[in-house]
Amino acid sequence: MLVWQTETAAGWREMVHPEWVGQIWAEQRCRLLETGPNAAQANVGALHLPHLDLVALRTDAVYSTTDPGWPDTSKVGQFRPQLRLGQAVPTPRCLDDLMALRSES
Repeated sequence: MLVWQTETAAGWREMVHPEWVGQIWAEQRCRLLETGPNAAQANVGALHLPHLDLVALRTDAVYSTTDPGWPDTSKVGQFRPQLRLGQAVPTPRCLDDLMALRSES
């Protein structure tokens, strides 16, 4: 059985904005590709890497075969290098392979 209840508090309707979540996800996806010239980290993102260097794009991470050399601004929400593998590894073909590489480093 499914029971549906509607919140009737007067302030609730002013607080419910599912479009805000869509806006946040859309902006994050754009920043994954490119931050733009006026951002704290100018011209950073997947579009600024050679396409052959890209391994994976995740929610907030770019996996690359080379160090992109992006400056670390130490600000929240900015791209920064986190993990580096010291040796050559096979290209991950699925999410499990990618996560295994991440946990090994």
